[in-house]
Amino acid sequence: MANLTFRAVNPRNNEDVKKYFELVGSLSDFCNDNKKIDENTMLWACVHMGAVELINPEYKDKSLPSLEENADEFVFVCEDNGKFVGYVEVCSYHVVKGQRPDDDIGILHEIFVLDEYRNGATAFTLLQMGINKLIEKGKNRAICNVQEDNPNRFFHFAMANNNIVNQQECTRKDGSKTIDYTLLIDLQSLKKMSLLQLAKKATCLKKEKELNEIEETAKE
Repeated sequence: MANLTFRAVNPRNNEDVKKYFELVGSLSDFCNDNKKIDENTMLWACVHMGAVELINPEYKDKSLPSLEENADEFVFVCEDNGKFVGYVEVCSYHVVKGQRPDDDIGILHEIFVLDEYRNGATAFTLLQMGINKLIEKGKNRAICNVQEDNPNRFFHFAMANNNIVNQQECTRKDGSKTIDYTLLIDLQSLKKMSLLQLAKKATCLKKEKELNEIEETAKE
């Protein structure tokens, strides 16, 4: 990790936005999902990251508003000599029936690292940045979604201490079906975990699931 740097995405920097959404596209390909990425998607992402002047004409010819004060979504990236190689996106809100409850729950929306940088430490550093931002914004818990066909799903289960609050079938862009799990993470507990502890927990959960599947098969 000697050459890697970690920082927030600047939604007012076109190059930052472009490189960030290239990673979003890579995650979409990895997950085989139906995510649509277009100019409107990118615009509203920048607005949610605090660049509200993009849709509010009252800021024309005025000093730009504070990103931090206007943001409700935050993106941190890992950069290698100018190349974005991983990111985490968090939201200081969550939505229930079209409304944003006034509570202590945020969203750990996405975390992704390119193959050649998946050494564990890169993703863990990004994860900690996302956790710290959510806690700074008054959130003690976070929703996270992961799918059954994601090879890294046990890492997510470990982050949430296997606290699955909902699951439903979803369809991939190639028409295949999988299960989407909604997890609820205790941010304060996760913040205290080391990378090694998290990896060990993920391994234990994976072995436990495999054992349960063997037992279920034996009963049939």
